[in-house]
Amino acid sequence: MIVISARVPWLLVLLACSASAFDLPNAEQLPIARVERMPNLPQPYQMRDWRKVTEDYLAFLGNTECRGEHLPLMVWQETGQPQMRLPSYVGGPGGPEGINFLAAIVSGGLVGKDMRRFCGHDWVALSTNYFSFEHGVCGNGWGGGSGSTFWYDLFPNVLFFQIGALNPGDPAREKMLFTIAERWYEGCLALGASTNGPTVPNFDHLSLNLHSMKPVDNGRWIEPDGAAGVAWCEYMAWTKFKDPRFLEAADWALRALLERPPQKNPLYEVLLPYGALTAARMNAELGRSYDVGKLLNWCFEPMGRPAARAWWGVLADRFGEMDCHGLVGSSRDTDGYAFAMNTFEWAGTLAPLARYDTRYARALGKWMLNLANASRLFYANALPADHQDHRDWADAYDPNYCLAYEGLRKHPRSTTALQPYATGDAHGAHSNVLNLCLYGSSHVGALGGVLSRTSDEKILQIDLLRTDYFHAQAYPTFLFYNPYPVVRQFEADFGRQGCDLYDAIANRVLKHNVSGKTSLKLPADTAVVLVAAPVGGQRTRQGARDLIDGVAVQWNCQR
Repeated sequence: MIVISARVPWLLVLLACSASAFDLPNAEQLPIARVERMPNLPQPYQMRDWRKVTEDYLAFLGNTECRGEHLPLMVWQETGQPQMRLPSYVGGPGGPEGINFLAAIVSGGLVGKDMRRFCGHDWVALSTNYFSFEHGVCGNGWGGGSGSTFWYDLFPNVLFFQIGALNPGDPAREKMLFTIAERWYEGCLALGASTNGPTVPNFDHLSLNLHSMKPVDNGRWIEPDGAAGVAWCEYMAWTKFKDPRFLEAADWALRALLERPPQKNPLYEVLLPYGALTAARMNAELGRSYDVGKLLNWCFEPMGRPAARAWWGVLADRFGEMDCHGLVGSSRDTDGYAFAMNTFEWAGTLAPLARYDTRYARALGKWMLNLANASRLFYANALPADHQDHRDWADAYDPNYCLAYEGLRKHPRSTTALQPYATGDAHGAHSNVLNLCLYGSSHVGALGGVLSRTSDEKILQIDLLRTDYFHAQAYPTFLFYNPYPVVRQFEADFGRQGCDLYDAIANRVLKHNVSGKTSLKLPADTAVVLVAAPVGGQRTRQGARDLIDGVAVQWNCQR
């Protein structure tokens, strides 16, 4: 199903609101079809403190003194190149795996940890062990490489860029970032892009070997959303280095996605949301006209063949008596099989999109509420012991319940009576390995860094800057969504320094000179994007942008 533009019925909201509520946004709000199938108020509702979950997980990960079955989780390798070994699963082999170790560094940075001095080691410096000087990119194992699959080849580079954004100022790392962008520019040319015409690269392959510059195929599947990972890395590199080749490569990659017919969804694993965000940013910052709705619809809506991966996307379903709407994975495997890593990554990647294209603020706010609530079900304390694989181990060794299962099935393969069921793919193949999963848990900072609570447990404060890497100068920006059927008053914290609250949907200053906990009202089933701008800042217009003291606070003004 294609996303259809429709205006929210604001007249109904007007009748429900008092005169002191927000003025109604004058910008169109666009739905995401899959999100419209989700409840505004998921049940049962139990929101975890995701910052604490992230901090507890990192502390558990870095505790080399703990003892017990499969503990400590992290093993320090003293011989050869210094590195930490992190298993993908509890009890599994000790890595290395870039999507695990690099993600843990990103999660730490997102919740304010200094990962250069975390648990006695410089984790940031150790991340360079995944860079390959031969291939010019990061890989999923020590020494890097390419030619495996697009998502395993590109995702470590995405995480490496995020580490660079969170830990700036290292010339050696910045040279590596430049090299990564340069190599994938060359990779786009090897895949058929033309500098003298409209031809775009062909990502309908398994991967690309950046040493031989030859496509890799296995005759069984393709991963065309590799283009989304390339687009994001190239645009991040362009914002940092301003090399025109990188902007050209970002455009090539986005057009490679968007020139596909709607039924040929390129989604394979975890990269496509990065393409949607890149398209929204380039539209906002450069005045481009990429079809963000098409990319978002592909990210959310499970589709059959000829989609690259049939029936993958965002779930909109109840598992037994639990709302599991918003989680990411297969909609068909055991009637639904969501994965922690994909879910966390979707949230962190797509949250900033509401900053660049406020038309999707309500849809993204509603989805994030469902996702954040249902994500608790990846953890052992959320379900009875017979609805999961390894509750005994979690009870004995994970008192904070911060290690997630790899996934959540609607029911196990053997019976439909146990719904939902927390599990994974490792234990069946390896009896000594648990389905409690580090490679997924390591991404939880995408929730821990982005989500905060307000005085109302069901109205979240969503930070739109935290995972917006290499962004231009910006003021703190937050999304709030009211899921209730009536106007709701709540308090949110905007920090100690005074600020004016600019409403980026209604394009006006909502409140002047506020600080700390501030009372707000929001109409029913409505979102707002608030920018904490300098008190008394001068507002100006620059094309379609609103600026305060020269800093963009809105990109698509409608008056």
